[in-house]
Amino acid sequence: MKFAFRLEPVLRLRLRDEENAKRALGETIAREQRERESLQALQDELSMEVSSQTQARRDVIWAQGQALYLEWALAQNGRIAAQRQVCHEAAQAVQAARAAVVEARRAVQVLEKLKERRHEQWKLDLSRKEQIFTSEVAAQRWQRQRSAEG
Repeated sequence: MKFAFRLEPVLRLRLRDEENAKRALGETIAREQRERESLQALQDELSMEVSSQTQARRDVIWAQGQALYLEWALAQNGRIAAQRQVCHEAAQAVQAARAAVVEARRAVQVLEKLKERRHEQWKLDLSRKEQIFTSEVAAQRWQRQRSAEG
């Protein structure tokens, strides 16, 4: 007789859920990395422009150019702030995905532990049945020997 865990389909489902959660975590980590790289690119662009404007306009007053530069710099700072918010949201998504992986892993572990317990119980029950059968066979044999002697 072979051990059959009735919740095996549920265990397979939980394992699939765990794999999906791991995949989602990888995707959210990649998204967070892309967003951080975008933020860094915006910050680098602003830094380079500030540096070039500082070098080019050191002693020259150029009102129209300064006005355009200031307008661009303000807009760039707005883009950076928005990108920081996106990065923050991506980091929160990563945390949520990690929590989902942990929860999925727990669900799998619970079922695996239950499967182990049920398997141990099954082995114990099987051993008891074998012991009962062996005892019955021995009792029948003893009964036959006694009948044969008497």
